[in-house]
Amino acid sequence: MEINPSDRDPRSKNILLVDDERLILSSLARRMRGHTVFKALDVLSALGQLEEVKMDLVLTDYRMPGGDGITLLDIVRRRYPHVRRAMMSADPPLNLA
Repeated sequence: MEINPSDRDPRSKNILLVDDERLILSSLARRMRGHTVFKALDVLSALGQLEEVKMDLVLTDYRMPGGDGITLLDIVRRRYPHVRRAMMSADPPLNLA
């Protein structure tokens, strides 16, 4: 879903949600009203979208088949330093620091 830039609220952001569970993606996307939301089911799809669209925020799950959120956010940090990054997980608390 893309919005004509001239119709876009200047406070609106491009947000990439990454999770292997479609229900989680849909739930999160509904909460992001007023922003342009892009969804990816895996790390590879997320990286492809990052090459196509200038994102403002990447919110990713920790565990996914074919890759993990830590690896994705590390790649985003190096390739797209302007993009804000956050990770979420339904797994028990992890000591990742």
